[in-house]
Amino acid sequence: MTIQAVDAGPIASERSNSLWTIRTGIRLFIVLVVISPLLMRMWFVSKVPYIDEPFDVEAFAKIEVPSEDNAFVHYRKAERLFEAARLADIANNEPDLTAQMVQVLENSWETVAESTRLGKWFEARRPALEEWRRGTELPNAQYHLIRDSHWETLLPVTTALRNFGQMAECEAVRLEALGDFSDALKWHVAVMRCSFHSGKYGFAVERLVGISLNSVACQGFNRWSEHRGVTAELLRQAIHEIQRAEQMSAPISQTLKIEYSLMRKSCGESNWIRAIDLATGTSAEEPIVSGLKAYYWLIGEPYYTQMVMRHLLGNQLTEVDKPISERHAYSGKGVALLFNPDPEGLPRHQLGPAAIEQAVQRSKLATAVAAGPLKDLEIAVQRQLARTASLIAALAAQAYQRDHQEYPQQLDEVVPKYLDAVPVDPTDQLGKAVRYHRESPESALIWCVGPDGKDETVDPQLARKLGFGIDLKSH
Repeated sequence: MTIQAVDAGPIASERSNSLWTIRTGIRLFIVLVVISPLLMRMWFVSKVPYIDEPFDVEAFAKIEVPSEDNAFVHYRKAERLFEAARLADIANNEPDLTAQMVQVLENSWETVAESTRLGKWFEARRPALEEWRRGTELPNAQYHLIRDSHWETLLPVTTALRNFGQMAECEAVRLEALGDFSDALKWHVAVMRCSFHSGKYGFAVERLVGISLNSVACQGFNRWSEHRGVTAELLRQAIHEIQRAEQMSAPISQTLKIEYSLMRKSCGESNWIRAIDLATGTSAEEPIVSGLKAYYWLIGEPYYTQMVMRHLLGNQLTEVDKPISERHAYSGKGVALLFNPDPEGLPRHQLGPAAIEQAVQRSKLATAVAAGPLKDLEIAVQRQLARTASLIAALAAQAYQRDHQEYPQQLDEVVPKYLDAVPVDPTDQLGKAVRYHRESPESALIWCVGPDGKDETVDPQLARKLGFGIDLKSH
């Protein structure tokens, strides 16, 4: 019997085609799995166009203040002496009386020192205070080199400056009680100069400490100026010293550049996931660190945040150093400090403020960096400027009072004998002078508009509370 062969050609071909289709589908699936993260990363990154660095980062990072001009050479030594005194007190079971200094400033040296051991505590720290004061006499200050700084850089000496500022003001209060107003002035000047040293080439948080010290100094100057024993000549000297100290103030753009440099260094290193933890206030558990790295890489980090911050800083640098009266308006109330620049003046590929705000909000890291101390710093600097302008005007009015036994009818009367010109209100959008109102020959009020910049919302009581409203009186 003959068996006829079956033609298997079509069936085999069909099977071969099916296998090819399956294999091809598997290959395509694998390719998609492999490239989809790249596509997603590219999509996120494409939302923020590439632009050049907004300033010469490498040259800026090389800035170094010479030791002979650097106040922090003395501030570091003073902090060590202060810490040694603290450890000695612990060893001898002596109480920490740091908090008593606030009571001195709110009351008097005699009231607090005689009822506590503050006098002894204070004298044990006088070598530290004198060393600190030597630092205040220097023209410049830099705590850490920019090129070596990052988000985990510690700032114990900056923290100690608060204590030294309070100690110096306590010493001034003691001298005022003795009638030594000339030496008391030297301590007020020291605090004022230190306030401009803190953050000169440092973090935004160092700048905020300096602004806090500036508030302490202004309160001290104002209290000192009320004493009848403070002559018109001493008041003119105080004005001169404050104006000299103001010249040491760093432009706000300098602080923004330093913060950008810190972000760039912290996010650019191999442990950039740690930078995300620091910026967002979270802490990744060890088992999921790899997963978090993969996720943040997937959405374009850390490149995405670095590029967003380039656009953000580029927007800020065009405006922040200008007087309020010459700036473009703020852009909205988002998490970032942004301005509405002239659209025709935008560099090529530079995002506008609305687009920058959207880009910031797409990233948890970018949001944390943009909403950090930078926006608070702008408001704090404006308050500092307003406070200092009000103080200078107040001291001039006090000098006028010493010579005429009454406050001036108008603030213009202090020109030119006590001031070359009435201080401009740095928070006024029209560039007007600080406000002045004489309530009687024995009392008057000086104030600035404040950070909102709107004259129609002026509230002298709020101005007093925020520190840039000063009641004029004399004892």
